[in-house]
Amino acid sequence: MIVDRYYYHQLNKQEQAIYKAFYNGAMAHQDIIPIPVRGEFSQESFERIFMAMTRDNPLIYFLNQSACSTASDMFGHIAICPQYFFTKEKVKEYNRKIEKVVNELAGQLHLLECNDYEKELRVHDWICQNIEYDYEGTDKDKISRVIASHNILGVFAYHKAQCEGIAKALKVLLNAVNVKCIVVTGDSVKSGQSVPHAWNIVNIGEVKMRIPYKKNHGTM
Repeated sequence: MIVDRYYYHQLNKQEQAIYKAFYNGAMAHQDIIPIPVRGEFSQESFERIFMAMTRDNPLIYFLNQSACSTASDMFGHIAICPQYFFTKEKVKEYNRKIEKVVNELAGQLHLLECNDYEKELRVHDWICQNIEYDYEGTDKDKISRVIASHNILGVFAYHKAQCEGIAKALKVLLNAVNVKCIVVTGDSVKSGQSVPHAWNIVNIGEVKMRIPYKKNHGTM
């Protein structure tokens, strides 16, 4: 298994140090996470680090981005104060289920017996055939659906997600069988309008394949 931390390497040295502290604190489910910076810490920098960490590590599906904040003391020490969607015990339970599903899929699709191109193709086809697009994944009156739809729980627990959740799940599956894969976001055009979208870039040998998803699960 590889961990493809592409976005970590796009940060400067200070941001990388904060990324590491934030990652370790989040994985330990800490309520207050001291970070190696004093004085000013901009919201822009925080959002860039948060984006890098969650794109690099889809298994951190339990952080509430909109509720994370920072705090400082009288000496200028700064800490991140995260909020979690689930308790530490619930995260452990979900992680066991996710690991079980990933291992079962690797065996079912014979991912360890084929080359990288076949791995990507088999995972892509499995998603197209088994995962529904979650049209209610943006309904704020159904917050549990919104949470799951935009991360790997939608795919591995409910077989229903939006593009972000699908892209993150594909990264988890391909990284698990030693294929480099990153999640990218941007805009796509729908009915003449630009809308947010997520997809993958997969490194197969010397070729980088762009893997987008339509709502009908076909490739563009």
